[in-house]
Amino acid sequence: MNLFLCIGTAAALFLLDTFLKCRVTARYEAGALPRLFARGRIRIGYVKNSGLMMGKAKSHPGLVLFLPSLTVVLLAFLAVRLVPDAGAPAALGFGLLLGGGLNNLWDRFRQRFVTDYLNFPRIKKIRNLYFNLSDFGIFLGALFVCLSLL
Repeated sequence: MNLFLCIGTAAALFLLDTFLKCRVTARYEAGALPRLFARGRIRIGYVKNSGLMMGKAKSHPGLVLFLPSLTVVLLAFLAVRLVPDAGAPAALGFGLLLGGGLNNLWDRFRQRFVTDYLNFPRIKKIRNLYFNLSDFGIFLGALFVCLSLL
């Protein structure tokens, strides 16, 4: 049962973020972005990230493809081995990790960059960074997996 939760979560995140990235790209190309929401707390924009997290390693495209690929393969292996005997939080966590990782990896292979679109301009330390739903899935998934180990 937990393996179905993991796979379902991964598929849902993958499909939802793919849909959002397509919508954001279309709106950007139509000149309808960036836009502010929640009284200026959230900006929806469009950024092509050809590097790793926070744009690191842009000048090493082979590394940018290899590291996320290796990570997703290792996560899939761990999920198959651990999720059947783990609780629901771990299954959900692995699903979020895999869905987010696969979606961003799909972007990298398909277009050589990851589409990011969420920005929080009022938070000083991250005001210049853009994220996507998969990034949040990866963060939450790691948190769920770590908490399930306690």
